[in-house]
Amino acid sequence: MQKIYDKMISELGLNPEEVPLLAGETVRQEYDGCCWQHNAIIAKLPTVIPNSYPISSRNLPAQEDHCHFTTEAYRQFGQRFAGQMLLILEKLKLKKKAN
Repeated sequence: MQKIYDKMISELGLNPEEVPLLAGETVRQEYDGCCWQHNAIIAKLPTVIPNSYPISSRNLPAQEDHCHFTTEAYRQFGQRFAGQMLLILEKLKLKKKAN
């Protein structure tokens, strides 16, 4: 994940301090998620990519395939992504004001 992120940042000429990585968890174990084990890796992203933010999938039910979220769960997931991004943008704004 870090190699992909670093390559994208480099190739696009972006500042990694200004381009966060938001990573959503997969369907959780309590919903029999087919890839729930990956959530442990997603949780560790901030130790490898400092400007990364795992987005929780807690209480987001899965479809019958146990791989995808329900439509309503995707809506809630999107709200979680948006909420995190708004916090990040506010933090950047405060940082720029301080400089």
